Amino acid sequence: MSWDLIGQVAKLSDKDAIAALAFVLDLEDVSTQDIAQLKEDQGRLAEAFAETPDIGEFAAPEQGATEGELARATLIYLAEQEDMGQQVAEAMSRPRREAQRDPVTLVVGGLVLLALKSDVQLKRSAAGKWTFSYNLKATKDSALVGVFSKLWGLFGGKP
Repeated sequence: MSWDLIGQVAKLSDKDAIAALAFVLDLEDVSTQDIAQLKEDQGRLAEAFAETPDIGEFAAPEQGATEGELARATLIYLAEQEDMGQQVAEAMSRPRREAQRDPVTLVVGGLVLLALKSDVQLKRSAAGKWTFSYNLKATKDSALVGVFSKLWGLFGGKP
């Protein structure tokens, strides 16, 4: 990943960062059903943070983080992945549609879970509670820690 790409991601507005994340995830023309699933997953985040006690070992909630900051952090994390850097670069160069209110902007937490699907999953415990299952090796990555800190601060973040 190039430092130039990180700089470009850092300069994105909140709206553009969320749109770029949706583009990277191939969700430009997301269906109503997909939006509903992303909302459900996003709604489970607070419980998952509360029910996964060891998350505090590698991240702390970043209070005051914005959805745009979360989207930018996720784009940087994805850009660092061997197979995703080109997709992030393409998303950065793509023109944005100014006039439309994209429903994807309402489900940033769900988008982030989708983006992290190879490293982080929401799982239902035997007791019926939502928890995180995550790849411990990946959690040592500072970019992933930044994503989790922002995600936790926005959607569940009690220290």
